[in-house]
Amino acid sequence: MIFNHHVAISGEKAAPIAWARTEPLVATANLLSIVKGAPHPNAAKLFVEYVLSVEGQREVAKAYYLPAHPNVQATIAELKPLQGKFEARTVTPDMARAGIDEWTAIYQKMFR
Repeated sequence: MIFNHHVAISGEKAAPIAWARTEPLVATANLLSIVKGAPHPNAAKLFVEYVLSVEGQREVAKAYYLPAHPNVQATIAELKPLQGKFEARTVTPDMARAGIDEWTAIYQKMFR
């Protein structure tokens, strides 16, 4: 399993790698939140505001992540399902939490 933007980064460095698109692709949600009881919650709020702004999302895109802001284009448009013409299914935190015991057992069996 690999993040599609890692393939793009490696490809720019001439690594002999390609992205195998097996559909549907599994996507995870990237979440941004402020920890309850944070020592500097106002600084955290400013950071969240920046990251979600056009300027912040441009920085996100420069790192080959997919920007959430609708007015910011991805560095490589084909990494997004619509432009890349592939289906992606997002695993939500609730979905992951509901199957955590099963997924942990599978992981332990395969990698321990």
